[in-house]
Amino acid sequence: FPVTIAYGGSLEEFIASITAVRSATRESAATIANGFKTIFTRLQRQETIESLRSLGVELVDTEGKFVGPIEALERLGRTLSVLEKGDVRFTQIAEEIGGIYQVNRLITLLKQQDVVQQALNDTKSASGDIDKDVAKALETTASKLDRLNTSFNDLVKTISETGTFRTIIDY
Repeated sequence: FPVTIAYGGSLEEFIASITAVRSATRESAATIANGFKTIFTRLQRQETIESLRSLGVELVDTEGKFVGPIEALERLGRTLSVLEKGDVRFTQIAEEIGGIYQVNRLITLLKQQDVVQQALNDTKSASGDIDKDVAKALETTASKLDRLNTSFNDLVKTISETGTFRTIIDY
């Protein structure tokens, strides 16, 4: 959680990103997550923000806040996809953000944005299903409690109306 909060993303986005890179590289989740720390930190550097702004990639919103890792990577990916093959700016940008050791993870993550989005959609869909199941279970439990309460009230009323009960109370 602390990593996702520090970088402005959600846990689901972080997991979806790891899933996408892991499916393409088969690296361990810990290795990928460690690489993401470098990538996400560098995406928020003022020098990186200004450098990418000169290419038309805006990584901050109108209030000057970082747009979040997923949105930043989507914006970056759209811009880099229009560069001609062999354009040295691609390598410069990738190295500036990923560094020498994380550049492969960055490039993989940029290429796997559709996988990230699919994983996020699956997570949201599954979350909705779980929420529905919980609501259904709670509704069932609530109706059982209502029936139990009604039955208990009927039992108390029946007992209190018996002659034996009245005798005990009057005694």
